[in-house]
Amino acid sequence: MRLIEPEARSRGIRVGLEPEPEKWLSTPAQIIKLLEAELDPCVFGAVVDLAHADGVGDCILGYINKLAPYLMHIHVDDVQRGVFPHRHLIPGEGSLNYTEVLNLLDELGYDGWLSVELNRHIRGPAQAARLAYQFMQQYCGFWAESGT
Repeated sequence: MRLIEPEARSRGIRVGLEPEPEKWLSTPAQIIKLLEAELDPCVFGAVVDLAHADGVGDCILGYINKLAPYLMHIHVDDVQRGVFPHRHLIPGEGSLNYTEVLNLLDELGYDGWLSVELNRHIRGPAQAARLAYQFMQQYCGFWAESGT
């Protein structure tokens, strides 16, 4: 990571680190330790994948709160709570409460990207994208309606 830091800085690029269950950096605590001890927060930040909190036995709201100071991107997907190893689902097919998640992001003042991640939907990707789009449409006006 230190090798890419000067190049990223010179180009004005931020690099997101994503905790991934069962990998080298799997928890918010590990990401935070790395960001605070070794990396420049002007270059590096955190990516939250909504399915990963459950994959490490954490509550999604607590997971987001831990990474809030470093948050730069959200991967939107779903997960069936308590199923290990975690499996990325199309938003709306799992047990995540999107209203709670979006309310928290609003409270935190998050104004970064939300991107749907469909990394396990190689069969029927167009249908998966359509279903995700239809589900997420109900939240399109979320921030406009909440007054922020």
